Amino acid sequence: MNEATKVFFFIYFFNERYYWLFENMEDDRTFKSVYEFKLENLKVDSANSEGEVTPTGWKIKLAPKESVVKALHRLDPTSESKYKGSWNNQFINGAEKKSLFA
Repeated sequence: MNEATKVFFFIYFFNERYYWLFENMEDDRTFKSVYEFKLENLKVDSANSEGEVTPTGWKIKLAPKESVVKALHRLDPTSESKYKGSWNNQFINGAEKKSLFA
């Protein structure tokens, strides 16, 4: 079943960083996600990321109506940067595990 969700993310590039804003606008479901990246000329920016980070990604857990910011930092501003990612998203307190990108 493919169901609309109320979890949103926005990506902004500012001052050599990609900022990801995640918002859970669900009324009663907690959003949980694990992001893993393959990075070229980028690194996970733990200083500008709220919550749990790993060397290659983020772990996100957002209660209803919460938001969080994560960041990737470009190492060399004169070189191209790329990222490929995979993620596993689920809702807690829902009837079943649901992927946002199915």
